[in-house]
Amino acid sequence: MNTVSRARRIGVAAMVALGVVLTGVTQIDAFGATSSVADAVKAGAFSPNSTQSNADFINAAGPAAQPSQADYGVPASVTVAQAVLESNWGNAAPNNNYFGIKCAGGDHGPIANGCANLPTTECDPGCHTVMASFRTYASMADSFRDHGLFLRSNSRYGNAFHYTSNPDQFVREVAAAGYATDPSYASKVISIMQANNLYRFNTTTASYASLAVYRPSDNNFYVRKADGTLLGQTPFGEQGDVPLAGHFQDSAYDNLAVFRPSNASFYIRAADGSLLTQVFFGQTGDVPVVGHFEDSNYDNLAVYRPSNSTFYIRKSDGSVLTQVAFGQSGDIPVIGHFEDSSYDNLAVYRPSTSTFYIRKSDGTVLTQVVFGQSGDIPVTGHFENSSYDNLAVYRPSDSNYYIRKSDGSLLTKVAFGQTGDLPVVGHFQ
Repeated sequence: MNTVSRARRIGVAAMVALGVVLTGVTQIDAFGATSSVADAVKAGAFSPNSTQSNADFINAAGPAAQPSQADYGVPASVTVAQAVLESNWGNAAPNNNYFGIKCAGGDHGPIANGCANLPTTECDPGCHTVMASFRTYASMADSFRDHGLFLRSNSRYGNAFHYTSNPDQFVREVAAAGYATDPSYASKVISIMQANNLYRFNTTTASYASLAVYRPSDNNFYVRKADGTLLGQTPFGEQGDVPLAGHFQDSAYDNLAVFRPSNASFYIRAADGSLLTQVFFGQTGDVPVVGHFEDSNYDNLAVYRPSNSTFYIRKSDGSVLTQVAFGQSGDIPVIGHFEDSSYDNLAVYRPSTSTFYIRKSDGTVLTQVVFGQSGDIPVTGHFENSSYDNLAVYRPSDSNYYIRKSDGSLLTKVAFGQTGDLPVVGHFQ
């Protein structure tokens, strides 16, 4: 539940130094004209020697890629192999820019430390030299983290993050989403990982959802750390608000939010604690949900209307993207990723039978799953090494989360919160 506007691509004078000439190559990754080594390898016009031994580069790049994996979930082996391919083993990385990421209108983003104008060869399709502004970094690790942030915050690559524990499939998903025009790009990256045993650098923990609760008595979110301790306590909202979490800004983590039934408004908290935005959507009696339903960098706001058992999904421009009838009276809406699709699935939980009903993208019922008991509150999230989200429930009677494994057994039971708390699931660390 990630920025095309974050212009990257690319080019450096090393293109000429390496004697690379592009003829009729077109980069279609929505970032502009092709240029340089990074774009050349993506388009298949140039491939650095992946059999070249460069132990010094790998020994430096492996540890430098691990903070990006810890922060954003991109496997370190993938980052290193892409850097090898796109910077020609570091020979085309001025100012520690290993991926040729450009500045957009002078904006170098939160990780780079500036911008530098450099000559670059662009081909559209005729080749010519131009000056372009590229991000500069204090270190290799910062360049790698910016690359990780780009992938994590760009929703087109969302499917890849279901495979953070499978580096080969991760890069296949990135390539399939349009990262490169070269049909062999993924196989080249995988070959570099295999030839140099880059998998040994994947030592950080896979990225799973965080459990949290919202306490109506003090209007505070309490977020649980993976080790069971309290990650943070955050005041937001007012009496009667319904808590939510979703991805609504250029950040590696989800935003906390509330829905105010009294005025049918979503209030979304920015990463710095201020109010990011207030959005009017829905009507009295609607139940708020959040999910990814269109080609956008951010999640969509939506509501479920119990009076007609219909989901109303808001488009990023404020209009209604679609309305979908699903479920029956008394059902509770849930959203999650349960099939091979770029978008989330609509689902409902039926308290009368403790059953989840998940809707397939074609409108049919994908599956129905019995889980939980009377009084449970349904939630979903990514909690195991699987391509899909897990079904779960929060039990107010004992303040426990019960998370279902993909094979149907109980993955885990986690005590968190107190009487009266409301469950919230998101990516917060």
